[in-house]
Amino acid sequence: MIGIRRDIVGGMHEDIDITNHHLEQVEFHLMLAIRSDFADIFEVKSQQILTRGETATVWQDGRLITEYHNGSFH
Repeated sequence: MIGIRRDIVGGMHEDIDITNHHLEQVEFHLMLAIRSDFADIFEVKSQQILTRGETATVWQDGRLITEYHNGSFH
């Protein structure tokens, strides 16, 4: 079973919980594809997304951090 919890307070936080209900231990490889576009909600709804600003994504202290800069907006 896979459960996902999202929290958007002071940034976005997401927990992914994987539970094995089988009696034996299971090994597997987990690969996640993560993307951030910072698109305006109206652009998303109209499916006309314009790329603005710059993003930078790094792993820091066990966390994946993405920063977005567009003019004076950070």
